Formats: sequence, structure tokens, C-alpha cells
Amino acid sequence: MNLRATASLLVVLAAAGCGSNAKKPSDADVAVYLAQSEPSYLHVSNVKVSFEAISALGRSKLPDGSWRVHVTYTLHATQDLYAPDAGAAAQRRAFDQAVTGFELYRLPRIQAVEQLALRAGLMRQGDATPEPAVAVSLKTHTNQDLPNGVTLLAQPDGAGWKFVQLDAQSLPDDAIGAPLEDLKRTSPHTVFVMAGSDEDRAYLAREQRFLAALAKAEQPPAP
Repeated sequence: MNLRATASLLVVLAAAGCGSNAKKPSDADVAVYLAQSEPSYLHVSNVKVSFEAISALGRSKLPDGSWRVHVTYTLHATQDLYAPDAGAAAQRRAFDQAVTGFELYRLPRIQAVEQLALRAGLMRQGDATPEPAVAVSLKTHTNQDLPNGVTLLAQPDGAGWKFVQLDAQSLPDDAIGAPLEDLKRTSPHTVFVMAGSDEDRAYLAREQRFLAALAKAEQPPAP
């Protein structure tokens, strides 16, 4: 689930007020690139840059006047951001393994799983497969500031600069989170619950009853 825009995209910045003879990108050039690379719910500020001349990257020769740009900056969250709780991925894998281990991709077994899941409330008519609820927790509060850093490659490009991200940002997506609406839009068939809530506990108990019934169920014969 990659909800946060990544700064590894190439972005050519028109160098307003910055002619083709400019020796380095301005702080504003870098700030605009970072702002375009982040989603709308993260505001970029406090951009600080340092430059290191670079003529080659690995075996590839770079255009004259290229720079390695070390950047630190602040991400300001404009709304609450969430991410799956620790253990949610492992819970989903265990759930899927139990289901597929019973089904063995044979129609009568798939139908048996669906009936159990429908009765357990873990599947709706028309869904492709039963799914466990995914517990999420609040990772970033509205108006919270997150220090971040990145290393860019800046290459002259006509009257502007072309930027490429050289390393991973210090804050991964799951450490920042995303709006709950984005998580739901990306996984429309998944039920998201707040970790530790009554709803979370109710779904977990429902899933455990479903898996226990599945383990005890008589496997239908293969067609």
C-alpha cells in the first residue's frame, strides 16, 4: 500500500529568476521539488541544503555542473495520519494461510469458506474473499512536525534543474501514516478499526471463532 508520493520521480523545475549559468540550485528550487514530491497532507518547510560536486554516479558520467544535494527539512502534517498497527501484516498472513490451506483452490471448499465467513460477518455478499479487519493506529497528529532528510542528485537542465532522489527518506511511509480516507480508498474491501478499540477486539474475537470453525470443519470432497 504506497499512499505517500515518492521523491524518486524526476521533476524538472523551471528556474524562475535563475538563469542557465547558475552554478547551483537555489534553496527555493529544492523546496519546490520536495513540495511537489510530497502528498497534499504534508507541508514542506525549513529546507536546508548543502552541496557536494559530483561528476559521475557509479559508471555513469554526469553533466558538468552536477551536484549531490544533502537536504534536511520539516514535514508538517495538516491532518491526523494513520498506518496499520504492528502485527497487522502478520495477522493478515496467518488468516490468509488458514483460508487458502482449507480451500486448496477447489470450488466446494471455497464455497464452504464463504459460508462460514458470511455467518461470521467477515465477508459480504459479492466480496471476493473473507478478510480480517486491519487495526490501525494514529502515527502523526494534525499540526505535528516531522524532521526528515534526503540526498538528491541535481543536474543542469536547460534553464532549470533536474532532481533525482539518491537515497530513501529517513521517514518511511508507515512511520508517517496517511489519512484514513486514503487507506479506505486504496483498500475498499478492508475494514479498518482503531487498534485496541472495542471494535478491534470484537473483530478479533470474530476472526478467531471463524478460524476455529474452519479448522474443525469437515473438508468437502474435491469435485
